[in-house]
Order: sequence, then structure tokens, then C-alpha cells
Amino acid sequence: MLYGYWLIKFVGDESSFLDIWEYDATATQFSEGAELALKYWREQHDVCVRASASFAPPRPDQLVVVSDGVFEGDAIKAVRYPSPEHMSGWWMVTDRYNGDINSMQHEHMYHLTARRPDLAPYIALPFGYRFDLTSHEDVWLDEGVLEE
Repeated sequence: MLYGYWLIKFVGDESSFLDIWEYDATATQFSEGAELALKYWREQHDVCVRASASFAPPRPDQLVVVSDGVFEGDAIKAVRYPSPEHMSGWWMVTDRYNGDINSMQHEHMYHLTARRPDLAPYIALPFGYRFDLTSHEDVWLDEGVLEE
């Protein structure tokens, strides 16, 4: 089941108690505990509160659109567009983006947060929000994005 952005499950033990398990950062196997799920929950809520935004996390299996440089750790600018169900709505670019939309890649959100955990706090911002981490943290609602 989803706990905010991340997947958890409850597993019964021999004494009829339930233990919580979560996916690892790469979403390949479950392990006992909920440290990552709780970290995502806390950091994402903090960003949403600071931005006066509702909490709207994507699913980890939804897709994000990224330019060259995102997975390499470059500073990014991002915007979240209203999107079909299989898409998170997030588009993230770096200074390496050449303006050609065909050069963008589609990746699962869990690939993004595994390789760029520094971006995980921002992904629960709702549609219409932007963030810019190129020189300092800047987060805002862009009403124009919702009208497109």
C-alpha cells in the first residue's frame, strides 16, 4: 500500500503481530522497517508546508520526464503539469537541455529518487508547482501551468 509516496506492507509474524516492511530505494525488494517511507513523508510534507501547497505525492511507478544532466547530479528546474494517470506530471531539466523535447527521457519516479534523493522532498508538490534548485531553493505555484 502507498504511504504518501512510498510503498509499504504489513507482514504477520508467528506471534500474530504485524511488522511493517518497505521497498528499498530502488523498489526491487522489501525489507523490514519504514525508515525511507517516513523520511519521504516528513521531507515532502515540510516542503509542501513551506510552499503553502497541498500534499500530492506521485506513485513511485509513475513516469517523470528528465533531460540530460538530471541523473548526473546537475542543478535542476522542474515543473509539474496535469498529466495522464501513468505520468507523475514532473518535467525536470538542467542546463544541458538543448530545447529538443525528443532528447528528454521517461523514467519511473523510483529511479529518480534512488539516484537523486535530494529531489525526493519536492515531488509531492501538486500540479502547477515549480521548483528551481540552480542557485538556491525556489518553490512557487505557476497558475499558467494549470491553464495550459
